[in-house]
Amino acid sequence: LPDTFIVYERAKQIDKPIFLKTLANDLRLLTFETHKKYKPNSILKEPNQTTIRTSYKKASLFYIFNAENQLKELITTNSNGFRDISVLVTNYQNGIPENINLKHHHLKLKIDLTLAIE
Repeated sequence: LPDTFIVYERAKQIDKPIFLKTLANDLRLLTFETHKKYKPNSILKEPNQTTIRTSYKKASLFYIFNAENQLKELITTNSNGFRDISVLVTNYQNGIPENINLKHHHLKLKIDLTLAIE
């Protein structure tokens, strides 16, 4: 939910409130379609991709979509214009990404998620 983040299990490396809060905020960027909730500041359409920039809190969010209108990359920048977070979304199968790679540029935090299908 937009204001709820329930942790059932966690690795001991991220068992700290700051990491869990950061992870919750990162996942919200991807799951709550922020680009649809906030008015875009700019939209740049190129032959193979579309970039939507929107303001979010004191930052800017850049959503980069491929030619098939699938999210390819998400970048957040801080108030000084430097990258805070980069998220690469790759290997779409039937409209679902198999890999999500999340990297914080100011924290030593990198998370690689891979879709697991039973």
